[in-house]
Parts: sequence; C-alpha cells; structure tokens
Amino acid sequence: MPACLVQGASRGIGLEFCMYLLRGVPNITVIATCRNPGGATDLRALQGLLTTFSTNAIGPLLVGKYFSPLLQKGTGAFGQHAQNKQTHAAVMANISAKVGSITDNGLGGWYSYRMSKCALNMATKNLSIELGRGRNKVICVSLHPGTVDTELSRPYHK
Repeated sequence: MPACLVQGASRGIGLEFCMYLLRGVPNITVIATCRNPGGATDLRALQGLLTTFSTNAIGPLLVGKYFSPLLQKGTGAFGQHAQNKQTHAAVMANISAKVGSITDNGLGGWYSYRMSKCALNMATKNLSIELGRGRNKVICVSLHPGTVDTELSRPYHK
C-alpha cells in the first residue's frame, strides 16, 4: 500500500495536496503533519521569523535527515507494482517558492518567508547530493507551484 508524508498540511498547498492524494491514489495512506492545527501563523510578525524559518527550512531538513533511512528502503514504485522498480528508491519533494530565489529577487520584502524558502532550497540541494550517493538513491527536489490562492498570498492579490 503506498504511503505519503505531507508536511504543513493544515492549510493551503499542503492541505490541497492531501486532498488530491486521497481522491486520486487508491489505497493510499496519507500522514499529514502541521505545526498548529488550530490556527494560522502570521508570517509578517517579528516572532514569525524564527517560526517561519523553523517550519519552512529546518522542519523539512530534519524530516529528510531522519526519514532518509526509511526512504532509502523504498522501491521507487509509488503507484506501481514493486517489480517495476525505478532507478531510485524514493522521491522527497519540498514545496518552495520563487521568492526564495536570490537572483530573482527584484522587490525585496517578505524577509522571513524569502529567507526560509531560500534556506529550504539549499537544504534540498544538499539532501539531493547526499541522498543521491550509493545504490538506494533518493531524489530530492524543490517544487515551485506558482502563486496559489492561500491565506498567505491573499493580501497581495491585485
């Protein structure tokens, strides 16, 4: 039975990703995690800097570190029969954002969010290199889904 761990699943992209998996993948187990199921975090508050950084960068890095032994035992056959094993054991996908790009920052602002996504991109790159060694490779990627109508982006819609 396929299983998927989704971090940050209380709202926005994480929540929609859980719903998509549950609707579209037969017999899947979705493990959904979130920092605070009861409320949303104000990413613009000064205290939000550490919280945002911990959530968007440190959390996924630690998940990659501590789940890597389990990921390396995977068959790479998510949604397929195990005999169709791929050249990799598993895939770890982190949801990032274009605002985390150093070279594509023409507007400034959003310090905590930008810094956290930039750090996430570096952590994902490092995990990709380290978990790409050896026989049981784990593919690690950062995905930018584009601007999505979430609580975070809503105040900035034109």
